[in-house]
Amino acid sequence: MNDCLLITLADKNYIDQAKQLFSGVYFNSGWKGDYMLLTNNISKKELNWFEKRGILTKVIKEKEIKLLKFHIFTLEFKKWKNIVFLDSDIIVRSSLEALTKVNGFAAAQDTSSKKIKNYFKNNKKLINTLKKTYNLNKKAFNSGVISFNTDLIQPSTFKKLKDLFNRYKNPKFPLIDQPILNLYFYNKWKKIPITYNFPVPQMIYKNNISPKCIRGAVLHFWGLKNKPIKKLWDPENPFFNEWKHNLEKSSSIKTKEPLPPKQIWTKKMTNSYLRYIKRKEITSTIDRYIGKLGSLIK
Repeated sequence: MNDCLLITLADKNYIDQAKQLFSGVYFNSGWKGDYMLLTNNISKKELNWFEKRGILTKVIKEKEIKLLKFHIFTLEFKKWKNIVFLDSDIIVRSSLEALTKVNGFAAAQDTSSKKIKNYFKNNKKLINTLKKTYNLNKKAFNSGVISFNTDLIQPSTFKKLKDLFNRYKNPKFPLIDQPILNLYFYNKWKKIPITYNFPVPQMIYKNNISPKCIRGAVLHFWGLKNKPIKKLWDPENPFFNEWKHNLEKSSSIKTKEPLPPKQIWTKKMTNSYLRYIKRKEITSTIDRYIGKLGSLIK
């Protein structure tokens, strides 16, 4: 057993997505730790596909797939020193080693919802209750990529997460785990660069970045329901060919024979790209204001 574990979630509807993800991790990141598929509903035949390639599988009886994420905070995961969790709507391009060096709990800022209060904005009564305990204007993190040291797992951690969910779940908000994790790790999370959780749809449609200029160790395709861009596994998505290539190679995964990483994001590379993103964000914001001003003048 290795010190680090990489986990993703998938039910019977997301088997190919999980295969693609693990393929990207294996062929591109140089991952030397263990792999695990956490699921609630996959056939024995499909489970066997993952196990044959050295990917651990764990089946948990949980109706909602997203709630499985809370289970990675149970005591049995203390067998590993560090846990890295990735959603299945992700393409991994580069080394993830930096994520294994985390002390405590780390995630990238949520560049979509931005503040905790936005997870509960459709429920004023709940917001008023939460205000008594939390500053809801605090920045939120996106739970699609998280990394943590298992020292933080205590006997009561999982129970506290489930209690928070039962107390503050918001039926009007589609993200099940993310708001609750933000409450649980309120004032306790460390920020990682968005190059490890790059919000592709937002960067394309809000910051006007060409798909050819999208870079990052981890590309995340969250929030696509109301966007012109199709789902990552749809042929019309500009990243589909890359996704398909990873999926086609997945049968060749040999987790016991790690490969070198294709790329390692240095601090200099990261800072340079983040400055580029900031410039694009400012330019796009100015363009939107000019557009609104033009409409008002007309």
